[in-house]
Amino acid sequence: MDQTNQISDQTQLAPLALRVITLLGLIGAVIGILASAGGVFLFGFSAGLFSLLAIFALAKNVFLFVALMALRKMKKWAFYVFGIIALLNVILLITSYSQNQIIEVVVEVIFFVYLWTLRKRFV
Repeated sequence: MDQTNQISDQTQLAPLALRVITLLGLIGAVIGILASAGGVFLFGFSAGLFSLLAIFALAKNVFLFVALMALRKMKKWAFYVFGIIALLNVILLITSYSQNQIIEVVVEVIFFVYLWTLRKRFV
């Protein structure tokens, strides 16, 4: 009996809002992975800066996908990985003066603030 209580305590169910947001983020990450992989294949590895940016975008989207999958399972390390990705996106937005990514960054920051309110529930 004690063993079943320990198992149910360890497997917490994520709040509904977190599950919905991570599902939408997973869809975006898959689209980002496909687009980045297309950029890598389109530019090849000899295109210099463009191929480097495509590889960076591919790696970021893969890390984002993994972090979002783990956030659905309420893993604490995913909270930190997502925070680092959000911080990197904010820094890239500030340094590039790009207006087309501002909505993505604002949504990520709002989501991280929401995660911050749930930080004690992560295991």
